[in-house]
Amino acid sequence: MLAPEFAQAARRLLLRPPPEFGPEELATLEAFVRASGMKPEGPGGPPFSLEGRPYLAPLYAERRDKPFRRLVIMKAAQMGLTVKLLYRAAWWVADGRRRVNVALMFPTQEAVLDLQKSRFRPMFRSSARMMRMVGDVDAASLVRVGVSTLRFRGMRSGIGVDSFPADVMLFDEVRLMDLATVERAFVRVSESRLEDPETGVRGIIELNSTAGFPDMDIDRWFQRSTMHYWRTPCPNPACKNHTRGIPMALRWPDVVGRDGDRLYYRCPDCGWEIPDEVLTRVGFYVPENPGAEWEGYHFSQILKGNRYLPELWAAWTRGDNLAEFYNSRLGLPYRDPDAVVASREAVEACITPGYRYPSPEEVAGEWVSMGVDQRGPEKHVVLYKLGPGNTFDLVHLEVVEASGKAAVEALEAIARRWRAKIVVIDAEPSYDLAVDLARRLPPRTVYLADYADSPHAIRFTDERKKKDLKRATGEVKYEHRALLDRYKAIDWALRQFAHRRIRLPEDFYSLEQPRTIGGLRQRWNVAKEYVKHLENIARATIPVMTTLPTGEKVFSGEVRQIWRHLALDPHFAHAHTYALAGLARRAHTGEIAVGGEEPSPLPPPQEAGLPPELRPSAVARLQAEALRRTCGGCRFYRALGGGEGLCGHAVHAGRNLRVGEESPGCPLWRRR
Repeated sequence: MLAPEFAQAARRLLLRPPPEFGPEELATLEAFVRASGMKPEGPGGPPFSLEGRPYLAPLYAERRDKPFRRLVIMKAAQMGLTVKLLYRAAWWVADGRRRVNVALMFPTQEAVLDLQKSRFRPMFRSSARMMRMVGDVDAASLVRVGVSTLRFRGMRSGIGVDSFPADVMLFDEVRLMDLATVERAFVRVSESRLEDPETGVRGIIELNSTAGFPDMDIDRWFQRSTMHYWRTPCPNPACKNHTRGIPMALRWPDVVGRDGDRLYYRCPDCGWEIPDEVLTRVGFYVPENPGAEWEGYHFSQILKGNRYLPELWAAWTRGDNLAEFYNSRLGLPYRDPDAVVASREAVEACITPGYRYPSPEEVAGEWVSMGVDQRGPEKHVVLYKLGPGNTFDLVHLEVVEASGKAAVEALEAIARRWRAKIVVIDAEPSYDLAVDLARRLPPRTVYLADYADSPHAIRFTDERKKKDLKRATGEVKYEHRALLDRYKAIDWALRQFAHRRIRLPEDFYSLEQPRTIGGLRQRWNVAKEYVKHLENIARATIPVMTTLPTGEKVFSGEVRQIWRHLALDPHFAHAHTYALAGLARRAHTGEIAVGGEEPSPLPPPQEAGLPPELRPSAVARLQAEALRRTCGGCRFYRALGGGEGLCGHAVHAGRNLRVGEESPGCPLWRRR
């Protein structure tokens, strides 16, 4: 017979722990929060309260026996939703009688660690009842709460997304996550035991985020939801909005009134002032799309009240970052008209009459650069050559559907067939593939590309003198690198379309190849895929966060620019950037401004090994000749007087393109 203390220990190990919360305390999210005593800022902080945040009350009223199976919240920044997310996670793991696997998903692992330190641990430690259920609150990625588990995951790691089962998945800041990765993570709840008895929907998914692009990011799911917008009633009993309410964010800036220097919120229809007694305490949700599978809610910083209005109005009137104002202040999606740099119109404007896809024999001896972007079983390849007047002439597009040795052999064959003089290949995800290709081609032909924060857009390095590289084994070391600042380099490469530095063949859309799409082998138009990739990468801004002494992260007031993928991963856009970077490296001309250290000119002994037209002396002569080729001496020039005229070339028919008599270097120039 076991001693009493051993018997008690065995029961703790083998039996489920006694529940800390009764059914009534777990009936709704708000009831649990109040019963647990968890404080939003941890021990010593103020208690939980919905004062001034009535827009959160319907979310805290969620019932455990009828939960939100699919919930999407598109909102402004700093509205108390991250705290609600943590409360909801704790609520689902607080039932000691039933095992529930909860996963909190964040954009990066760094965001996970910051939230654990500043929010999660202090909140749990403020509740004695929760702490009696927790094994180790300091665990980095997995916290056991009774028989349930609470996981924290960053969305940058494929392993972090794929390697666990879940019943409840809660996503924070979806606009900073890759769309395909978010949808891939949904599979984690496909075997959940939490099944809706009416619809059969398994698991619980919640998506929270400030807004991003229209029809993308969080708006992609919000548009599929019930679309509940918070409405504020007009205090004027005679106004139609007294009962219907005003979706304040959707009526901005008409909801702002002015009395001298005083700003105030008002009804946009009758002009009646809306005081804080109404704005921050009264309101209701109205669905725009009732009956949808997802429950959707929206609210903005307007609901913080009149005392925050001067801050919002100042940000609006400055107008220096409207996208971030709409996203983080109003919680509404917004796309700057200039966000998509290489639009379809800009790309197709570069189709050049008279220039056709060249054959490998026709580019023999020319400077051809090959860019390769890796993507698992696919490698996207773009080849450009340096054209007249330092234009970038598209030579070939191809997608290699292979991996490992077969992919290396296919890429080598392309490089040799087109006589590529420089190859810039993505160093990830397969570093070995990139190095293997480099060793199959002549020395100093292949450069491994990495995106890195840098004051330079593009910088090529030679690491042969590094001591640690010398000590490395021959299987891993490689000396030649291309370091690209992600934002600057892509921006430079895509802007070449708007600057008309790109020449696309007049038979551009004729390029096809066999592809396996959706498991079916078919003829595929690679040029259309190329354009689709280019127009699916857009500029975006994200807020720069700062950490307070308390550990809390808040918006610093500054933003930084990034690239966002709109609907798909634009692999051809990256390969395009690599190929143009290769030409910038090889051209040795000051006209291709890419930033960073300019490559040193080739030493004289190597000049004899270059094609005659590419030797520095020949390039200098061509530049001098280009300066002499002014529009005034061209047969297509139509003088208007005053040193100006029109270009009469057929390419510009109907455009009335104005040029200067002394404008030099046009690739269409013909002697008068």
